[in-house]
Amino acid sequence: MRKIKTNFLNFVNESMKGEITLKDDMWYVKAEDGEMIPLHYDDVEEINDMAKHFDNIEARILSSPHVDYDLVENKKMSGISKYAKLKHF
Repeated sequence: MRKIKTNFLNFVNESMKGEITLKDDMWYVKAEDGEMIPLHYDDVEEINDMAKHFDNIEARILSSPHVDYDLVENKKMSGISKYAKLKHF
């Protein structure tokens, strides 16, 4: 597994597959091993922007839940946060 460090984000260069899901009003990617990884905040913002233009965006996204993503680690003073960054939307 090769990691590339850019500022505070650590991208793991490995093609990963999972299913996007909405739970308790938060977006997650369910990894192949069953782990629920929060969706990266840039992707959440894009979903919120699309919701302004399309009806029932949640149903549209969840109708085709299979996604490719990169695992992103964000190092903070409080610890390391892990996110799923979608490759394609």
